[in-house]
Amino acid sequence: MEGIEYTIASPLKRVLAYIIDSMFMSIASIIILFVIGQGDGLSVIAEYSGGDVNQIVDKILPVGQILTGIQLIVGILYFGVIQALSNVASLGKKLL
Repeated sequence: MEGIEYTIASPLKRVLAYIIDSMFMSIASIIILFVIGQGDGLSVIAEYSGGDVNQIVDKILPVGQILTGIQLIVGILYFGVIQALSNVASLGKKLL
């Protein structure tokens, strides 16, 4: 790789790229949550109108655990596989 010069992105660009990557991963995780049939639990948040907080926590906690697992898998695949296949650049890095 002689003759190729690389420039290092500024810390601000790196943070913005990570935020963009995080948004892509979050959107993908929520889509997967609905595809596997667990997305209805998220509607509890929108329907909450005050009252017993423990009720909403009991309804959201299982969905939150599933979503956390999905995000872990999506994160490993996103940063591991996509960067390995695309010249070590995630979508956020490529956009910036």
